Amino acid sequence: MNVELPAELDFLKAFYTDPRTEYKKSSWLLSDFDLHIWKYDFNFATPNTINWDITLDDETSLLAQKNKPLLDGLKYFLTTSTRSVRGSAIELGSLATQMTMFNRAIHVADYILLNAKEYQLSRFGLAGINSHHMKRMLDVFSSANGSEESVYEWTKTISKFCLSLINTSSSIELDSILDQYPRMRIVTDEQLDEHHLEIPFDLIPYARAALHLHGYYKKRSTAGVRAPNTLQLAKSLYANTLKGGHLKLKTLSSLEFYTDNEREIISREYPGSSVRTGDHEAMTSGPFRAYRFLTYNLGILHEIGLPAPEVSELKQILDYEPSLSEAARFRTLPYPIVRDAFRKSIEYHFKYGELLIEGFCRMAEHCTLNGIAPTQLTNGELQDIMPPELIDMGIRKLGLVCQTASIRHGALRKQSNYFIELRNNVGLIECLRIYIGCVQMVVGTIMARRIGEMLDLHSTDCLDKSERWLIFLNRKSTSNLFGIRQRQARPIEPIAVKMIKNLISMQQRLLKSGFITEMTSLFAPPGLLGNAGLSQQTMYAYNRNLDLLCDYFELPLNSKGERYYIRQHQLRRFFSMVFFHSSSFGGLETLQWMLGHTDMQHVWNYITESTDGAVLRSAKAQFIAESLHNGDITAYEDLAEILKIRYNTDNFALVDTAELEDAITDMIKTGKVQIEPEFFTDETGQHMRVVVKIQSTD
Repeated sequence: MNVELPAELDFLKAFYTDPRTEYKKSSWLLSDFDLHIWKYDFNFATPNTINWDITLDDETSLLAQKNKPLLDGLKYFLTTSTRSVRGSAIELGSLATQMTMFNRAIHVADYILLNAKEYQLSRFGLAGINSHHMKRMLDVFSSANGSEESVYEWTKTISKFCLSLINTSSSIELDSILDQYPRMRIVTDEQLDEHHLEIPFDLIPYARAALHLHGYYKKRSTAGVRAPNTLQLAKSLYANTLKGGHLKLKTLSSLEFYTDNEREIISREYPGSSVRTGDHEAMTSGPFRAYRFLTYNLGILHEIGLPAPEVSELKQILDYEPSLSEAARFRTLPYPIVRDAFRKSIEYHFKYGELLIEGFCRMAEHCTLNGIAPTQLTNGELQDIMPPELIDMGIRKLGLVCQTASIRHGALRKQSNYFIELRNNVGLIECLRIYIGCVQMVVGTIMARRIGEMLDLHSTDCLDKSERWLIFLNRKSTSNLFGIRQRQARPIEPIAVKMIKNLISMQQRLLKSGFITEMTSLFAPPGLLGNAGLSQQTMYAYNRNLDLLCDYFELPLNSKGERYYIRQHQLRRFFSMVFFHSSSFGGLETLQWMLGHTDMQHVWNYITESTDGAVLRSAKAQFIAESLHNGDITAYEDLAEILKIRYNTDNFALVDTAELEDAITDMIKTGKVQIEPEFFTDETGQHMRVVVKIQSTD
């Protein structure tokens, strides 16, 4: 019942309105509350829709009369999600904040709908959800920093779907598709590295065939890759959710297959060593608290008189904190391995960088001028074009797997001495791609950018006019920007600038000669088959450059006979690690050599400006963990005492370094431990030591 108030108290009217009526309205809701299809708008180009015709666990529609309490409960849950805690009649201040909370409420609702069978939603409605269900929901939400894996469990869901398709499809039909698309059987080394599906390796080709049989692949290939149609998959897998059917999901590389020849030609010299423990980062505390609040906010339905989780159950999640210690994290490569690869990359740059670009551009100019393809050159003709220094270097062929005029048609492309020739600098294309890999190594290490940000770098605009700043599109800057990514600038060291400018000048010269038609991605390489132009920049090409680098420099093998093949995500904290190790590895020599200056405070300022907090925190933890593991306890006695209690030993060589790192990272995140550099100067010059401060428990 509404209360009549004097005119001077009109501002209180909203607080005396029947909530069942008041909560039907929201500024973003364009439709009548009771309609089956909602239109809503947060300043979108066109309004979005929600179709409430969803099939529940008993195969009835959410729109059925028997399900009306559940339908209304979910609708009210969304409309109240954008209201302030200061008063349920007051909407949150900014539209951007409202949109964020609304999207998170959609995630909660979708998670409930996805688990309708477990909750027996059609029978008990929202009242059947207990504290165990809600805590499990919050655990899942906190396990990843994005809804794709947390709410919708994309990797797990597509894995189950593929296995189901394999089991229900005719084996004759699957084999027929594999015969029709023989490259569908090929699983590359990179795909094995990136394989996160819960599907055995030997079934990957059959998963692809099953998806293809049921029409789930895109009709056309992009950059020589056929990929599943994730929009179509989302509509099938998340049909009975509010938003899941419209998700733009990432393509899992294991399910891609290649339509070009290059992937078949060459593999890595050794199996790759896996150094990752997972494929996502845990959710930060801010978003988690928002999800916890929204889940607790299901209780507002009691105010309306609709079924909802019991108040006693809701109270049990008020202060619930999930254990984040099991969240997946990337492991870095052993420090000495990356350090040596970094050093060798810079040495390769100084020794061969400009020379290789000169040789490749001469070849391109000759071919364009004479109207021939690079593969029409004989080895002798190529050598006549090359600078003498490249002949001295070892260049004898256009490429090790090119079918050129010097190779008889049909000759085998795979050669038993491929890696010997690779390290003897025989192939021009391979040597240039090794150099591009060196640039990726140095820029990727110093700048600590995400792989997507590295792939986005373009030769026309990746440096500012002063050539002191790297310009990139931030891969995590789309929040509240409707998917528009922000351009950001970070300071970049001169050695990296020089390497980048080499690649830019190469493209400028290739463009001028007509070998390419436009400037392109910074790290776009020549194709291994020797085709004219540069290949389109892809994740595969980027990683292939790094693989060539690792095999060329013969990076060490682990005890399993696996080589450490470098990936960009493993480099993001390495530069910080160099800084910390400079306090115990002979002073400043490494940093002097890398950066050309010796002021450690300057270097620290550079690192803190160019490295995000999570990366820096993990670098600190890894350095201390490795120090303790290697027996350097005296410098960190207080921390060692804490860890001694935890592991019941002060011999930390017995404790896995990764486990020590996780424990220290957790202590840094909770504020129990602070790790910072301390600078001092004596008669021998400037020095730095790493100081560990333990928070007082008084």
